[in-house]
Amino acid sequence: MPGFAPDGPFEAAIVMIWMLSTASLVAQQGASAADTLAADSIAVSSPLPSPALIVVRFLFNTVPQWVQIGGVFLAAAVALLLAFLGWKHRRSIATWFTARSRAWKMGFAAACLVVLAGAGFAGTWSWHYMMHDNEFCAGCHIMGEPFQRFGTSEHAKLGCHDCHRQSIFASMKELYVQVTERPDRIPAHRTVPNVICSECHIQRDPDSTWQRISATAGHQVHLNPRSPAMSKLECTTCHGQEVHRFKPVSETCAQSGCHDDVKVELGAMAEQTDLHCTVCHEFTVAATEGNPIDSSRAALTPTDEQCLGCHEMRERMGRFRPENEPHEAKCGTCHNPHVQTTPDGAFQSCATSGCHAQSDTLTAMHRNLGRHRLQTCGACHGAHTWKADAVDCRSCHTGIRDPAVRTRPPDDPGIFLPGAPPHGPAARALPGGHPRISRALTPPARGL
Repeated sequence: MPGFAPDGPFEAAIVMIWMLSTASLVAQQGASAADTLAADSIAVSSPLPSPALIVVRFLFNTVPQWVQIGGVFLAAAVALLLAFLGWKHRRSIATWFTARSRAWKMGFAAACLVVLAGAGFAGTWSWHYMMHDNEFCAGCHIMGEPFQRFGTSEHAKLGCHDCHRQSIFASMKELYVQVTERPDRIPAHRTVPNVICSECHIQRDPDSTWQRISATAGHQVHLNPRSPAMSKLECTTCHGQEVHRFKPVSETCAQSGCHDDVKVELGAMAEQTDLHCTVCHEFTVAATEGNPIDSSRAALTPTDEQCLGCHEMRERMGRFRPENEPHEAKCGTCHNPHVQTTPDGAFQSCATSGCHAQSDTLTAMHRNLGRHRLQTCGACHGAHTWKADAVDCRSCHTGIRDPAVRTRPPDDPGIFLPGAPPHGPAARALPGGHPRISRALTPPARGL
């Protein structure tokens, strides 16, 4: 109470009652703040903190920061003033001190040691509370759900500052913003860099779990320094933007923002909870030690074996044999694996898929000339066979065996151009293909 100086037992009792009531109010506020923090933090049922902890939490989490900073500057100014006055009157002080009794000097020295020890203990304890106690961070960062996940994860034994670290300059800048502007939104910390994750997760033991996981194709492609497109990724990019709960890669491929250019339309297949990116892209396959990048990229590319693991379509495959397939038996060459569609729309256009779009490899039949312009590739070629059987030709040319019909090859230079199998030169023609027709060796037509 300003301006009140007790000069009797009654007044002293009033002052004592006022101080006790104030301390009780501070303790209640501190306990309330602690209960709020406990409800939103990892310590859901934390014990009642000690009185000293209540006071410290009240000072740091309740008192406005401008008051805290002002108190620090005021204390520093008083300390400098006392030091200046003490130095100015040092001789008088020394004379007065030497005139005291031995017992007084011992008591004064003991009191100084107690004050210094108390100040050192309070400073050390306060520093530990601010830098290593998660409850201090929770005073501003109220994150109920993330902290609950954090409490059930392997990281629950860690402190916030074990992973979230920043420089002194960044801390001073954040303090300045808080004091001058008092923002309603707490700025997010920068992402946890890989070097911090590596302090615990990188182990040199060749038999460790980390060494086995780091050698997989998925980790080599994304984190190997020799992978130029991916070398700047952070661990948290795939394993959750916040690592309060570790997320497997099967849950984050589509949420990390890296593969936004890949459009996936699963339709009813989206209801299958066991279907994710790593079902087709084998993330955990071991990479080749001598060539980890290229071997990892090849391992992450789905093959026909993975496709046929779900699409058991042997009755639809006809005479398809992977060893004789000119497309190297990759289903994805013709099929879009990221779109669920009907069987009729399951294959892409042969001309636009990147294989048969060059005009210098197409014969007249493939250039949509004459009556064939209305036909599709599938009219002659089966979906899973590369040959066009003769019966396919006779299905359209029904009168080809009539005895009165004799034909001459049309006078079109396009038909004599070199073509791609099975319509190319005889030396290149596969079984069932047409040999090259030479104008010089073509006999004259008879009949019509």
